[in-house]
Amino acid sequence: MIAASGFFQRSAVAWLLLFLGALVLFVPGVFTLPPTDRDEPRFAQASRQMLEDGDYLNIRFQDEARLNKPAGIYWLQAASAYLAGSGWANPIWPYRMPSLLGALAAVALTARLGQRLGGNGAGWRAGALLTFTALLLVEARLAKTDAVLLALVVAAQAALWTIYRAHREELEAPARAVQAFWIAQAAAVLIKGPIALMVSGLTVLTLAAADRDVRLWRALRPMWGAVWFGLLVVPWVVAIHRASDGAFWHDAVARDLLAKAARGQESHGAPPGAHLLVTPLNLWPAVLLLVPALIACWRSRAQPAARFLLAWALPFWVVYELIPTKLPHYILPTVPALCLMAGLMRSASVASKVPRWSRWVGGALWGLGAALWLVLAGWLPHWAGESAVVPLLMTAGMLGVAVWLMARAHTWLGLALSAALPAVWILGISLPHLDGLWPSREVARHLERQGLTAPLITAGYTEPSLVFWLGRQTTRLSEGDEAARLALQAPGRPVLVDARRKADFLATLTALGASAEPVAHIQGRQVNGGDWLRLTLYRVTTEVK
Repeated sequence: MIAASGFFQRSAVAWLLLFLGALVLFVPGVFTLPPTDRDEPRFAQASRQMLEDGDYLNIRFQDEARLNKPAGIYWLQAASAYLAGSGWANPIWPYRMPSLLGALAAVALTARLGQRLGGNGAGWRAGALLTFTALLLVEARLAKTDAVLLALVVAAQAALWTIYRAHREELEAPARAVQAFWIAQAAAVLIKGPIALMVSGLTVLTLAAADRDVRLWRALRPMWGAVWFGLLVVPWVVAIHRASDGAFWHDAVARDLLAKAARGQESHGAPPGAHLLVTPLNLWPAVLLLVPALIACWRSRAQPAARFLLAWALPFWVVYELIPTKLPHYILPTVPALCLMAGLMRSASVASKVPRWSRWVGGALWGLGAALWLVLAGWLPHWAGESAVVPLLMTAGMLGVAVWLMARAHTWLGLALSAALPAVWILGISLPHLDGLWPSREVARHLERQGLTAPLITAGYTEPSLVFWLGRQTTRLSEGDEAARLALQAPGRPVLVDARRKADFLATLTALGASAEPVAHIQGRQVNGGDWLRLTLYRVTTEVK
């Protein structure tokens, strides 16, 4: 996408192309993709309730306290929604703005760090490659923590590189880099706890071992860390400790952080190597260049830049391969380092270390990833109960043109078109129109058509997206008999019943001398778990005799 020609070496032109390319790949779907269960609507709804209640300390999803994550991302989402100006009735997109901006910042910071590591061309290539990566393409569209965290990780690592380079040259680290490092770390803790500290800590330990020099820690001037954490983090920690009566530590540390490290949590357990196994899908299409870049960087590990990037990426990846709980985005903080390795591949000192076989491996992984995305593009519509013909033809056509471009040495154009497949076609166009994947949206549509405005009671189908669509007064119940009794206690409230709870619901109503009129039938796929749902929307028409 960004070649090494003189035209693209012009800084302003390259930055503009990088920014516009990132927008083209990140924006489709931000405004049209429905809230994606389960984490995204939990974050967005909790941020919405901050605005409703004016309480920016106690984080809640409906009446349930959410103490497993710090408050930073909720503050950003609430501010974005406030600026959008629609109050609680905002659609999902304002809550996604921090993630979109975080992804753009991560790309820009990666490009800038690449310029410092290997010149302008290395920076543009690294930034473009990060933009193309499927993991970031997804996270840029979701109202969660990970894209914002990534921007802060890259900011901290960029400052760490400045400190490390000065240390190797036996110079005093620039004060600005030290301040930037600790500010980024403190801000990252407010977003997602100690993840950025873990990235930088492992980097420092690995560099100390590789260089046989433990003095790098002193170059970071930890006292400044204490100052910035005292200013930015400690006030919130004290406030949430008091407000939650100490429950924050149990939920955030014991139930979330340590539990994930000890065992597979929420059915997300997987053996070591799982992240590596799904690399062709998650890091596609960038995986084409990442394998040869990693090999070349390893062979060049005596050079400071290569050593720094390896110390950034490898230890963190290994740790997360060993942790039982695995989700694809867990290894996202390593991706900028891998893209920076690829950005350096054209430098003379690194290019000579790229073995031919590694390029073939990269090509094979790209091909495997392309096949997986082709299958995914056809399987998702079929899974949602719709035709897969057009998605398959469109995907195959895009992949064919991408292969044709790369075969004619237009590698970056081919990668850009490859990235447009998940970014524009699947996430931006195909998925938002697959009604079967979004049962909560269909429920909201039917309620609006029927003119049913009272808070919904739901039995069996309790996804968080339903609360985001319909509001915090939605009552989510597990059993049909509970829904029947509540509907009689609160006349006028519509009731949504899953097919597995239907018999109990109707039997309880009959036993209590009441009945219900079905007003809509909704079918769809429960994204979490994959169950096929058959939902019925009822109006309870007869009161207890």
